[in-house]
Amino acid sequence: MPRRFRRSSGGLVIAAALFITGCRTYESEPLDPADILQTLETRRRVDAPAGVVELAYVVDLARERSPSLLTAREAEATARALADLPTPLPNPSLDVGPILLSGPGIGSATRWGFEAVGGWMLDLNGNRAAATELRGAEARAAAVELAVRERGSYLALRRGFVALVSAERRASALAEAEAGARSAAVAVRRMVDAGQASALDVTDLDVEAARAAAAILSAREAAGDARAALSAEAGITSDLFTSVEAPEAPTEPPSRESLIEMLASGHPDLDALRAEYDVAEAHVRTVVAARYPGVELGPGYEYEEKTDRYSLGLGFELPIFDRGDLEITAAEGERSNVRARYEATLTRLIGDVEAALSRLTLRRARHALLTERVAPAARRGLDLARRGLESGALDGLRYLHAVRTEREVRLDVAAAEGDVLDAWCDLESACGAPLLQFASTLRETTEGDAR
Repeated sequence: MPRRFRRSSGGLVIAAALFITGCRTYESEPLDPADILQTLETRRRVDAPAGVVELAYVVDLARERSPSLLTAREAEATARALADLPTPLPNPSLDVGPILLSGPGIGSATRWGFEAVGGWMLDLNGNRAAATELRGAEARAAAVELAVRERGSYLALRRGFVALVSAERRASALAEAEAGARSAAVAVRRMVDAGQASALDVTDLDVEAARAAAAILSAREAAGDARAALSAEAGITSDLFTSVEAPEAPTEPPSRESLIEMLASGHPDLDALRAEYDVAEAHVRTVVAARYPGVELGPGYEYEEKTDRYSLGLGFELPIFDRGDLEITAAEGERSNVRARYEATLTRLIGDVEAALSRLTLRRARHALLTERVAPAARRGLDLARRGLESGALDGLRYLHAVRTEREVRLDVAAAEGDVLDAWCDLESACGAPLLQFASTLRETTEGDAR
């Protein structure tokens, strides 16, 4: 083999080795379940503040601990890192090897030679720019998805606070009913001793108090479920939520027009679909750009019997059979699909807003009826029954009926109040904006505006 060929091939081997050593190497990151569990347990434990736990405090904790937010933040960081990287130029190709030639030659009929042919695709159709734009759109979509998750987590924490407050208020109403029944039983026992009532009346009131005590356990179970949901959403232990901040409902709900405007301008689901549409649009541009063939520059070198030959070729793909129609049609179809899903989602959310607003209006009316008319009448009836029982003009059965009626009305008021707050949460979810007023979040917003 010619000495010059050996020098050339050795140089190519060294050059290839240098290129290979410049590539990134594999780094192992094993998943250790015990280590992850310990990290999670440490992250979930936080110091409980003195007094009532405020919503703003829990929202701040959830930003760094919520599992859904941590997942979305990792996805956004990866997409942003990809978008920050420049789209690389196409890698050149190099084909090298010996060649065997036969036929009349200067020295012999059979002789060896060496050939090296390079290739490099020139980006004349905008593929790199389209790829960069696509990754940028994907990064923006990931950022929007993170914002959507944050808004969804915020609304979920608000609903969790409402559920816990409602359960605690129901338990408090039941405790008052139990105390009232036991107090009535004590009064009736004195009347039994005086011969003005029977032991059966006392037994009936004891049963009523026991029923209220059993219902308290159910209300506490609902409060435990609300604490567990808050714990899962915020990524912290449930024992933090011993007593939470209660919301204040606005005097009147916003108008339908205002709610639809909130919905169209900032609902998380619509924001996510708009970002997804931008990605689909960028994907269409990418596949259309790839439809046009690129030009490949191919320099060549050949050595044979002390003769050097150089060449410079141009090559390009002829789009005769495959013109990218399948990819373009699929990309355009995905773009149309996202548009159709956006319209369908907007239609559904408008219906949700209208239904939630109607439900809130009816529940507010029911709560007002119970608090302004039914509850005062039940209290007056119980007071009259108590006086009648003490004077002997009313038997124990009628008094027990008044006690039960007042207890049921009190529970109805507590349930109606919870239903109203729950309807406000439904309206928040439908329009994608907070409506109930939490003092801590209002104070945080005011302080942020002042800064």
